[in-house]
Amino acid sequence: MGAKNSVPQNNMNFRQGPSTVNQTNIPSTQQKVSLEEAYESLEDYKEAMNNVYCLNKLLTDYYDDIEEKRLQNDLNPINTILSTTLHDGYDRAQATNYCEIIELARNMNEVNGCRLLFSCKQYEEIDGVHLLHVKSKEGSEKIDDLTYSQLGKLLEMRIIDMSKRIPAYGNMYIYAGLGMWTSGIRCYFNILRRNPFDPEKWLMISSGVNMKNYTSQNIINLNTFSPEYKILMENITQVMNSNAYLAMIEDSAEESAKTAEEAIKDSEEKTALYNVHKKLYESAPTDPYAKVKFQDATMAAQSASRIANTAITNAKASQMALTEAEAHIAAKTTTWEYGTSEKHNQLRCIYSGVHPHWNGMLITDCVLRESNLDMPGITLSVMKDIEKNYMELFNNQMVLCSYKTSIGYYISIVKIIKRGEDVHIQMKEACLNNIFNERPRNIPKSDNSVHNEPRMVNNNVKSYVFIDPSTNFIGIGTNEQIIKYEDQYITTKNNNLQHVAIKSKYYPNLVNTRIAESNDSKPHKNYYFDQFSSSTMRRESNLYGFNEMLHKSEEASMELGEVQRYGSDISFEITDKTKTTCEIGSVGMVIDKIDQEDGCVYGGFSVKTVPNIEKHGDRDITKPGNTIMYVSSEGLLHIQGIMLGSKLLTVKHEGDKEMLYWGDKKIK
Repeated sequence: MGAKNSVPQNNMNFRQGPSTVNQTNIPSTQQKVSLEEAYESLEDYKEAMNNVYCLNKLLTDYYDDIEEKRLQNDLNPINTILSTTLHDGYDRAQATNYCEIIELARNMNEVNGCRLLFSCKQYEEIDGVHLLHVKSKEGSEKIDDLTYSQLGKLLEMRIIDMSKRIPAYGNMYIYAGLGMWTSGIRCYFNILRRNPFDPEKWLMISSGVNMKNYTSQNIINLNTFSPEYKILMENITQVMNSNAYLAMIEDSAEESAKTAEEAIKDSEEKTALYNVHKKLYESAPTDPYAKVKFQDATMAAQSASRIANTAITNAKASQMALTEAEAHIAAKTTTWEYGTSEKHNQLRCIYSGVHPHWNGMLITDCVLRESNLDMPGITLSVMKDIEKNYMELFNNQMVLCSYKTSIGYYISIVKIIKRGEDVHIQMKEACLNNIFNERPRNIPKSDNSVHNEPRMVNNNVKSYVFIDPSTNFIGIGTNEQIIKYEDQYITTKNNNLQHVAIKSKYYPNLVNTRIAESNDSKPHKNYYFDQFSSSTMRRESNLYGFNEMLHKSEEASMELGEVQRYGSDISFEITDKTKTTCEIGSVGMVIDKIDQEDGCVYGGFSVKTVPNIEKHGDRDITKPGNTIMYVSSEGLLHIQGIMLGSKLLTVKHEGDKEMLYWGDKKIK
């Protein structure tokens, strides 16, 4: 995503242009942040998130005051107004969770003109100063033990990074992610929004926490920082923006309603003016001036009426689209009535598309049959967290909550739905243990834990279907998204995330059923009495044709000194009690040959054993193992030997001859 505007080639647009920031001397090892450290950082991250939401609201609430200063030629009216809202005793040295407003750029040519508009007095020296002047300022003065030039480079990195994330559509985008600042890696919460005083430009409202406060790992290099923590931030960002289209529809509905209201008002005014001129004309039908005014008023009233009718129609259509979109989302989640923890026993499930039998029930009665999933306890934990960390709630606000259960650490991304005095919430949970690949252990209760600590599904209880669109994961009977492989693969997703996982203690675990024939089938009477596919394993290439696949395989065979064949296989793995997984072999179909006359592709059957480990620089790379059995398209079996009875039937080389042996006995 990036800026929508098109620019000449020498004025590179962020959507097309590469990053201008490169880091050198990057160590090959990646740092690991523990589950405990990540959870602790999220507790303070909520404060940063609340700061951003509050500052975003202040920017709207003080619009008139800021606009007045702007019209008075104040060069930084946002800072002028918002700085006065801070307490007189504000101490920037103590305010580690400061909040800031930064201008963003639509293209690379605008970057140097961007400014840090407001920093809660944290960086008063550069508030309102263009980036170019910060980078080029000379002298020995320092900010946070950095020169102006060094600080300017860091600010430039942030501006470029966030400018690339400006959405093509809509008025706002939420981004949770990591960035470099004066104390090393900082975990930011950012709201990207249109500049209220220049809608063609964008602002970033940002706050964050310094990761050095939570981990002893390397916090000076983003490239080597915890991949698990990066995945966590990416997932938070994706989920928080998952309903962005709904916000756009809602904005459209509000704009349509406002337009319709203005059109109706204008139509009423034009109609009233028409009635006045009509009476004047009727009282003086021979007065040419009265006649002209009456004709003009008639045309104006008719035009205003048509515009009003069109605006009303559009407003109704927009409202219908909004209603349909809300219903679509509601059908996939559960909407809860929100209130303080003291009122939790009185709150109800508003609507559940997932569990319809909960509709209208008290939350305390919302339980799943044959499950220990403690929804009342979970909702109470979430509501207590919201009450504790978020000062004010807004419609469509997305907030982060966290809680601990007896089997793991959890976060919940909560959507706030506010209509008048009614406040509802929708939740999407994720288990941090899965992301950080740490097994649950005895977890102490947190300050916001409920009286009866919420429990999650245990191994002895029937499991359900888990769908996580943020990681493209579907689990049936399991929510284990991460696999710990004994060997290193280059073909797996980051952190070995799975796509689809099915788990059961019972046979059969997975069944693919194909019904080929029917009473209406009219081909040859014996057509269906052959094998038909009940499952299809497909490999796809976006680079090569069939002949190229064959030729590339032959070239690889010559280079490696062993036969390579292009195809698709089914892998077989085993997992031990430590959840470590290793591959033990595969069976597959490969390209055996291609008929050069008709282009028909012939397949061969291949069986491979334990994967091979190859050295690529300092890395051990896992690749398919040796072929232990192969059947060609002509039906020829290639195998090292056959155990025939009690003896091995095999071929041994004696000089340049091949001899057939059955055990120690030479056959031929």
